[in-house]
Amino acid sequence: MNPTVTSAMKLSQWRGDITIFNGYFDTTPQSEYSSLTWDGLTEIISGNLKLTRRKENAPYFVPCLLTNAPLIGKTLEKAAARGLPLEGKQRSSSHTTVGSLLVADIDGIDKDEWESLIARLDEASVAYAVYSTYSYGNPEKPGIRARILFPIDKSLGGADYARAWMGLEKALLHG
Repeated sequence: MNPTVTSAMKLSQWRGDITIFNGYFDTTPQSEYSSLTWDGLTEIISGNLKLTRRKENAPYFVPCLLTNAPLIGKTLEKAAARGLPLEGKQRSSSHTTVGSLLVADIDGIDKDEWESLIARLDEASVAYAVYSTYSYGNPEKPGIRARILFPIDKSLGGADYARAWMGLEKALLHG
């Protein structure tokens, strides 16, 4: 079965949600944005990007909104120790909602692989945005590191999101 990578939806009709965190390891959201246009999404992401030498200081986002649910892990421990509510929003699979944006993290591919990947995306005529991420240019972590964003025309959650991502990976990213 060949996954479908095209849509009848115009990019101007796409709407998506994101939740931004102050740092890569933060679990509590800094801000949430709902029903963004594609241009609005790329503007917010580019406005939150910053240069940093420490990964934990780099803003990070997930491609959905979060829901209030019981806190878990260290976030729960911190809230309990501070006498804060034990329910709220945090970065965890039990707090995510649906999303209409697939995110691919590219970690350490060489220039030829990168150029081949971009050529496949362009040939497939899919909409995407790309930016380089932490460690690109760090001699201790060779290769190109980037994040590629793909708008999709249906909001997906959980297993459906995972299947769509695996279909994208198989159809265009090739590992």
